[in-house]
Amino acid sequence: MLVIIQNDIDENSQIANVAFVSGVISIGFYALVENGIVYRRFMIGEGINPTIYAAHLVWAIILTFSLFNKKKKFNILLLLLTFQIFLLILTQGRNAILSLLFSLIITMLLRFFRETTNRKNIIKHFKYIIVIAFILIITFKYVDVPELDNIIMMFNFSDFNLSQITSGRSNLISEYIRNFNQNIVSGNGVGSGPIYNSLNAHNSFIMILFEMGFIGFALWLSVIISILLTGFKNLKNKQYNVLLFSLVLFFMSFGNDTIYKKYWWIGLIIMFINIKNTAEVNYNE
Repeated sequence: MLVIIQNDIDENSQIANVAFVSGVISIGFYALVENGIVYRRFMIGEGINPTIYAAHLVWAIILTFSLFNKKKKFNILLLLLTFQIFLLILTQGRNAILSLLFSLIITMLLRFFRETTNRKNIIKHFKYIIVIAFILIITFKYVDVPELDNIIMMFNFSDFNLSQITSGRSNLISEYIRNFNQNIVSGNGVGSGPIYNSLNAHNSFIMILFEMGFIGFALWLSVIISILLTGFKNLKNKQYNVLLFSLVLFFMSFGNDTIYKKYWWIGLIIMFINIKNTAEVNYNE
């Protein structure tokens, strides 16, 4: 059985976490070997939206760091994280990438300021970032991969175009706002978004407000706030992986209509499985 850093997680949770990470990595590895990078965005199968796999990679990355963040496991951690981040970049899933990036920054800053006696150990984690970044830069320089135009657009501030940077999401949100009507209290009905507009809003908050009105929006907001509070409350147990999950779930909701996406709910389930087992172990102690 794998020896992992989080001793407050029971064996069943360890098995579930390892199984999920193994599944995500093996699927990506098989698709990469079998099909290569034949699409503009890497996907695990023809017709499968790369956004889905990108989200699963984010969950796997968080779990990987939790499972192998130990001195003796440094090489394993480095290898798995590098490969997963490599695949994540190839998917060009900007919502997943930005959500993970913002969440990591917030989590690392909170940990730095909370654990004043452990700052040397926290700063040491930056070596992961530096080494992985170096490996990825070399890899993308010498490996034949498609143009990462979706990612490059995010940082194209010289010719700032919000619509281009967001792949038209800003235009969609404006369109939804223009089409709000008298049913703003109860909404226009579930699934009515694409009927009144050209596409889904690609923003859960706007989508729910349009389809379910203020009533549905209030319920959704209460769910999001509860998830965030759960993440911050678990800081007392130093469960930064739970905080990461909660922050990623929050940020992802701004870049897609996640209420209708299975990958979002899968992330939520994984988060609560780990919390549940932590609570049980602490109770037994």
